[in-house]
Formats: sequence, structure tokens, C-alpha cells
Amino acid sequence: MTRIRFDNPFSAPGRWWKGNLHCHTRRSDGELTPEETARRYRALGYDFLAITDHLRILEPFEPPKGLLVVPGAEVHTVAGDPPRAWHFVSLGTKAPVEGAMGPMEPLLENVRKNSEFWWLAHPNWSNLAEDDLLDVPGLATTEVYNSVCERAIARGYSQAAWDRALAGRKCLNALAVDDTHVAGEIGCGWIMLRAERLTLETLYDALRRGQWYATNGPEIHDVRLAGSLVSVRTSAARAISFVARSPDGKRFAAKEGRSIETAEYEIKGTEIYLRIEVEDSDGRRAFTNPIYIDDPDASGSHGGDAP
Repeated sequence: MTRIRFDNPFSAPGRWWKGNLHCHTRRSDGELTPEETARRYRALGYDFLAITDHLRILEPFEPPKGLLVVPGAEVHTVAGDPPRAWHFVSLGTKAPVEGAMGPMEPLLENVRKNSEFWWLAHPNWSNLAEDDLLDVPGLATTEVYNSVCERAIARGYSQAAWDRALAGRKCLNALAVDDTHVAGEIGCGWIMLRAERLTLETLYDALRRGQWYATNGPEIHDVRLAGSLVSVRTSAARAISFVARSPDGKRFAAKEGRSIETAEYEIKGTEIYLRIEVEDSDGRRAFTNPIYIDDPDASGSHGGDAP
């Protein structure tokens, strides 16, 4: 019997909150002060912002009204043969963490121990092989889109690494982020998070449960699961794709000069996972977190933390 596991944020109580979880300020290698960075995000309608300067925990400051500022840090090391960059972003960081030119594992252990929530940043930019994500203990979240990496060297999208890990039965959610360093990079990648109210406690809880979708433009209005039928309703799109382990899945494309806003997919039971990806007429994309089929954690193979 096919088992389907999906903690669906679209049917959860509460409302949607807009936020960016990865940005830098003048306290590391950014252009703006934390205060100015926060002001600009709030002016664009953001509800929360994580300031994650390199190797620095955010010092408290007075944010603009209506913006929840989340303390965090980005830490890194370069390790492996050939060398690869391992960047981890930590929220609610409880103790100082340092970058190193040594093994990834000690750094990761420190991050896991001292974070309320953490993830692996920009795997495509970091030259991580697709199987590398399978070997990160406890990894439950990565970045599927990083605006700065895309603008700088066209390596901001990381669907290939994400899908390979999911096909390898790792439970893995994904974020879209700005990774802001200068003013012109603000507002290009974000998540829509579902919660009844917005505090640090409720934000961390929603993140741990995967209660968001990621986007750099399109909106996902609703996802419904009725038995084995998955339906989605979106903003105007030129394509809606149900992505699964090959050869399963299906792409629905609009006719030339037109758009679509709904699509349906019947789960067969062989997919392992199913995620929805929406593409608009400008090539911008939105991503749901995965629906898990036949419970990947039960396989005992590379299972990450439950999303």
C-alpha cells in the first residue's frame, strides 16, 4: 500500500509571512548596516529577515516596526579532494562558530549543536557533487535558489543536487534566498512561511516542520492532496511541473502566448518523492517542499531529519 507523507502548509492554520533567511551586512562583507538592511526589507513588505554575517553572530539592534529580525551566522570550511566549499547557515546561533580549512564534520557538529535551525547553502555555487548532500549528517534543508550566486556566475539554482538527494531517499526541504551583500540584491529570493503568529519560537517551529514554499517570483496559492491525487493552484505560469524520481513526474506547459494556473498529478507509488515547481513567463520559479511517498525515513537509507 502506498504511504504518502506531507505536512501540508497550504492546509495549516494561520497566514503567509514573507521573509529572507540569508543576508550579509557591513559587519562582515556587506555594503549596508544591519539597520539599513532591515529598513529596506521592511519597505518591500517583508515580515522577517535573518541577518547571517560570515563568522559573526548578530548584535541586537532596534528593527523597523513589523519586521522580525532573526539572529544567525554563516560559517564555512573548504575540505575534500578535490576541494569543495561547505557553507552552513545557522539561525538562533547559541555560541560562536568559526570557519576552518579542515574537515567538514567538526564544523557541522558545532553548527548542529548550537543552532535552532540550520541548512547547507548554495550547493551548486559550492561545487558540491550531487551525492555530497547524501553524506551530510542530519541535513534536512538546503538552498534551491540563491539570488547572488545566480546573478554573479549563473549558479544559483541547485535542483539537480536536491533531486539527486531526494531520489537517494534523503528527506530534504529547500529555501530560496537573497544572500544579500549590496543594496541592489535585496528582494530577489524569499520564502512564504505559514504560521498563526510570527515570533522567533513560531518561526523556528515552522521551519523545522517545512511549513513554507520557496520562490523568486511566482505564487503558489494552494496545494491539495486527496487520496493519491495532487492538485495545485498558482499565479499565472508558463509551466507547472510535478518533479519526482525519473522517469516519474510530469510537466504541464501553457500554449504559446497563454498561461496556466492549475494542474493535477496522480501519484503512482513509485515516485519516492514529489515536488511542485512553477515557472512564470519571465523564467522565475517557485518550489514546494517534497511530498514523500512510501516514507523515505523507513528505508534506513540516508534519511535526514524529519522535515
